[in-house]
Amino acid sequence: MKICVPSTGQGLAARVDRSFGQAAFFAVVDVPTMRCRCLRNLPLLPGQSGEKLTAEMVSLLGVDGVLVEEIGDGACQILQSSGIRIFAGVLRHDTVAAAVANFQRGAYEESNGTGPPPLR
Repeated sequence: MKICVPSTGQGLAARVDRSFGQAAFFAVVDVPTMRCRCLRNLPLLPGQSGEKLTAEMVSLLGVDGVLVEEIGDGACQILQSSGIRIFAGVLRHDTVAAAVANFQRGAYEESNGTGPPPLR
């Protein structure tokens, strides 16, 4: 399974970025091996939120799910229509590695796009 995590920097030690659409990077992590590759988010024009454009980009990465703290309804719809599962409730002070480890132990529930589910 491949998971995408919005991050403030590159690598597993980078912090989770609070905003999906405006994240600086996206860490794509192969969960079983913890191999990570990072991609820079698309540059935005002044006044653009980027959520939908970013969701379209992420939908092309071949990931099975995304781990997020916050995500808009438009981005949720795009990702879910592409078959990508959304796990909300990730905390911004976590590193990418910690967020993936929490996911592996079942700490997050799948979001239906109407707001973050509670942590288990």
